[in-house]
Amino acid sequence: MPSDGKRAESSRSPSRYVLPMVAVGVMGMCFFVVGVVNLRGPTPPSMAFRPHVIPSEAFTPRKVHYLTLADLPRQDICLTASSIFTLSNGELEVLAWNHSTTFFDGTSPTKVEVPPREGRDTFRAGQAKKIDWIAHYIAHHPNLHEDDIVMYTDAWDVTIQSNMSSVGSVLHRLTNGRRGLLFNSEPCCGDSFGLPGPYGDYLRSTSFDVQLSPHEPTQRVPGPHICRQMLIKSSMYSEMGGPNWSLGSGGIVGDVKTFREFMLKVVHITNEQVARAVANPLVPLYEGDQISFQLAYLRFKRLPRHRLDVCIGTQKST
Repeated sequence: MPSDGKRAESSRSPSRYVLPMVAVGVMGMCFFVVGVVNLRGPTPPSMAFRPHVIPSEAFTPRKVHYLTLADLPRQDICLTASSIFTLSNGELEVLAWNHSTTFFDGTSPTKVEVPPREGRDTFRAGQAKKIDWIAHYIAHHPNLHEDDIVMYTDAWDVTIQSNMSSVGSVLHRLTNGRRGLLFNSEPCCGDSFGLPGPYGDYLRSTSFDVQLSPHEPTQRVPGPHICRQMLIKSSMYSEMGGPNWSLGSGGIVGDVKTFREFMLKVVHITNEQVARAVANPLVPLYEGDQISFQLAYLRFKRLPRHRLDVCIGTQKST
């Protein structure tokens, strides 16, 4: 099995990588963020739909790197690795394998000294781990060129069903030859601001910085309106409508330079919350990783126009 920072390789023989499984549904992991906006609320309609020019330098895509994070040592990783190997002639790089506490270069993340809380913090520790491991990989891996493409996907519930070696060309086409990021989309942002219980109550009672456009000032938005801000920003940078509008962190495609910039923002937002939790024991750490990606999206100044037709075929399984 793969260790942290190493590649998972599989034989082309089907008998080596087909695992016992029960298919419970098929979905498409589409890298887009779209939606229709309800214009009631603090953001004027003129701001929500004003055309914007996003500054971004041109680039030519190079090598594609396939990346995942697998904290739990489950054999399901073989399915993801083999599908990339057989269809894309690629090697899946696996981070944090088997509860690893070190990065690919032997270093470790800074330990956060925050009193433990009952509830979902421990349950979602593996999800939160994604931020540190991806950020370190993107920032420090010696084999990455800033024009390379990184395709990150969650490990367990997806199977790549098509050749992804041309994903850099697809990104290049959708961004009109400019740098950018594409995220998988979800039908709501309920994994954070829609959660029930004390943690969700905390998020809904707090205000957050939002900048919908590089040309607009940053504004403080109450937690109950954050999902709506996601919807507005998605519609601003989308060209097609669809049922899924909220940014998910289970699938990301982007050039290395832009990916690095975005992960710096994700880490900064996460560390801000860590500082608040250290200073006040009543303040929770962010649970999981998706909320940090969502808040970074709402504060990131450079984004591509998202489209419906960048899709990876995926299969949920048990």
